[in-house]
Amino acid sequence: MITVQGQPLEWNERLTIQEVLRQLGFGNRLVYIRVNGKRISRRQWDAFRIPDEATVDVLTVVLGG
Repeated sequence: MITVQGQPLEWNERLTIQEVLRQLGFGNRLVYIRVNGKRISRRQWDAFRIPDEATVDVLTVVLGG
């Protein structure tokens, strides 16, 4: 089990950031990801495997002036 945005999410050993974003409906929105407090760059999202019991923060980037 992992925690995403304070909510539990079922974990499996192949779970990547890209898969979590897809499950949560984030699509291609501009977001910033932290796993256990460490920033994960966008180019790592397809390959980065989320460890069991991790805390994942998804921060939406808002642009404007």
